[in-house]
Amino acid sequence: MTEKKIVLVIAYDGTYFHGSQFQEGLRTVQGELEQAIDKVFGLTSRLELASRTDSGVHAEGQVATFLTNNDMENISNITSAINAYIGEDIRIVYANEITNNYKMFNPRLDARSRKYVYTFTDSEVLLPRHRNYVQHVKGSLDDQLMNCAASFLIGSHDFKAFAGPSVKKGNPTRRIVSESFVVRDSNFVIFTIVANAFLHQQIRRISSLLMQIGLGKKTPEDVKYYLASKIRGEFVQVSKAKGLCLKTVKYSHSWSSIFRTHPSLLDSKI
Repeated sequence: MTEKKIVLVIAYDGTYFHGSQFQEGLRTVQGELEQAIDKVFGLTSRLELASRTDSGVHAEGQVATFLTNNDMENISNITSAINAYIGEDIRIVYANEITNNYKMFNPRLDARSRKYVYTFTDSEVLLPRHRNYVQHVKGSLDDQLMNCAASFLIGSHDFKAFAGPSVKKGNPTRRIVSESFVVRDSNFVIFTIVANAFLHQQIRRISSLLMQIGLGKKTPEDVKYYLASKIRGEFVQVSKAKGLCLKTVKYSHSWSSIFRTHPSLLDSKI
């Protein structure tokens, strides 16, 4: 049989997962999906993920691939088949077989951008249904000040000051941010950032800095200070994982055949 590569788009509630990457003895997105794939296809296949998410972080558009020698009559059956073997807090929302030059496609290396959203609320009372998905802030957030600060992140910068402990010494810390803004929607303050890639804890540390700016404890100019910093991990405050969600991973139109019925994963700027 010919070996095939299957691409998946995955959504999950990260509350009860110990992150996306496989960890022995712990419930992870990769671990649960690999078990389900083994049951569906009768094989043990290593799943490759586009973006690594920490424990408690959510996703709506995680992308992954796996290899199989087994056929399914209808590609749409893969979605329902895998979903039948996984918990309700994780869903396959799209599946497709990569038919041409499949060995060339890598969901992580070929990604052109990743979009994350961090959500705060400064409501007086945190509603129970929001408790696992937003960062509750005591005090009123100045979203306009936060948006001004977020705009300083756009461009190519060294984010060394926002690097988490998993970033190995000597690894490059420069990233290219194409979008970065903050908007208010009623009592929710939403930070959106799009970049080619992110460092471990980079967004959560930036989100924490923006929160402090919104509360008047720091100023937008502090963003410039940390971007110019040469001190690894200098900004140490890390916002809670539950407020963060991986929204989309986008690819060049050269991979349009892979996502032909899911065009939202194609970068319109490329």
